[in-house]
Amino acid sequence: VTITYTVDNHEKDVDAVLSQKSALTGSNEYFEASYAINNANIAKEGSTTVTVTVKLVKTPVTAEQGQADFEFTLAANAVDNANANNG
Repeated sequence: VTITYTVDNHEKDVDAVLSQKSALTGSNEYFEASYAINNANIAKEGSTTVTVTVKLVKTPVTAEQGQADFEFTLAANAVDNANANNG
């Protein structure tokens, strides 16, 4: 299963950077989960995508075993464009 989320930056004058706030968590011997951030740098009024993939890694699997919960958290941090060249 693959799920793609779109992350929008609605700010008109501030870029943002996505980062992993907490790792992908969840435990199940039958499934493996991963995610990828397409582009961690989001320009003002721009967007990016985050893709989450869950794969079946062990069979046979019953209805009880075929259920798992996975969780991850991303953080978006503002980039101060006004001071970018004031090094």
